[in-house]
Amino acid sequence: MTFPRLREDKVEDSCRTWANIVDNFIPGEVYNVGSRSAPEPRTLVNQWLCSREIGFQENSVIVSPTVFYHKGHRFFFFSREEERIHIHVSSGSGEAKFWLKPSVSLAQNYGLSQKELRKIQKIVEERKDEIEDSWRKHFPG
Repeated sequence: MTFPRLREDKVEDSCRTWANIVDNFIPGEVYNVGSRSAPEPRTLVNQWLCSREIGFQENSVIVSPTVFYHKGHRFFFFSREEERIHIHVSSGSGEAKFWLKPSVSLAQNYGLSQKELRKIQKIVEERKDEIEDSWRKHFPG
């Protein structure tokens, strides 16, 4: 069975996130795994089972933090995905990822039109300081 590229990337991101959590687990720290504001029940069950199997407390795993919503778009992070500062954006029509440094630029796009990407990039540029502040608060040190 072949999955669309979007699913492969999400699985790869989730696996990388879980691997990082396992390698760097700190008792009492909260880890965020997922991408949507309302994860599918199956995803939550899988997260709970994984966390239970490796000894995490049930409340140590939550959905990725939302930085803000803007006109139907959710701007958020994946916990411990990678060190380079970036923001994910999700809407009903698709998802994208933008690098913030050295300048705001598109990293990945799944289903968003060029027109929509231009609008989103402008929002990211306008709210870059807010996103960077949220990043530093969520990923201290």
